[in-house]
Amino acid sequence: MADNAPNNHVDNANISEAANIEGNEAAIINQNQEKENMEVHHPHSSHGNKKFKDYFLEFLTLFIAVTMGFFAENIREGKVERHREKEYIESMVKELKADSLQITKVFQDTIVIRKLDSLAVLLLSNQHSSDVVRKMYQLHYRYARGFEPMTFNRNTLTQLKNSGNMRLIRKQSVVESMNTLDNKITDINEQREVLKEIMLSSVKNAFSIFDESYFIQNGIITGGINPVLYPGIKLLTNDKVQLHKFGAEISFSSVVIIGYFYMLQDIYEYQNQLIHLLKKEYHLE
Repeated sequence: MADNAPNNHVDNANISEAANIEGNEAAIINQNQEKENMEVHHPHSSHGNKKFKDYFLEFLTLFIAVTMGFFAENIREGKVERHREKEYIESMVKELKADSLQITKVFQDTIVIRKLDSLAVLLLSNQHSSDVVRKMYQLHYRYARGFEPMTFNRNTLTQLKNSGNMRLIRKQSVVESMNTLDNKITDINEQREVLKEIMLSSVKNAFSIFDESYFIQNGIITGGINPVLYPGIKLLTNDKVQLHKFGAEISFSSVVIIGYFYMLQDIYEYQNQLIHLLKKEYHLE
């Protein structure tokens, strides 16, 4: 009995140690199981159970939002362009009115045609008395030394064409009318340049025919000749060929001016028609 006591003690100790080990292992297993359970039981992602209908609804919502934004931007740009279009039209009407007023003032100079014709007749005649020569001086000084043609305002047309903004004008009839007016102005400006060259040439040739000193009185250049101071007024030359050549040049100047006035009259009428069209199409006062 005494001999068996130590062995029992050892066995008990071994059993106790084994139980501790098993307890520790069980605790570790429980901890690991809890971790696994925690990992396994994370909240499910919202994408996990999505169906095709959900994706389609999201896509449709995004598509509608983008489309509405696109339409809203187009509407905004459309309003901006319509505003710019009306600004251009209002500016065009303003320029057309100013040009029409200026044309009426130029028309007042049509008397120059008759006076140039009168000068040409005197130069081509062979009667050069003092009275006739004095008349030549007066006609030349007042009507043959220069002519102020029309200068058109093309700012709006130039801006529309050069900047590519003619696309803003929605009404085709208005675009065509503007282009027609632009072509008419181009043609009359070419005629104006021809007229300027002719007038400049006649002024230069006149220096060898008319004595400019007759227009100087008391050291001041005047617009007429005092018959008391110059009772026997004369030309610088009596050469018939030279006088006839100059008379023909003056006559040709008159013809060119007549053509210019016809073109100017045509533009004047067309501008008034265009003003009426623009006011009607854009509801301007």
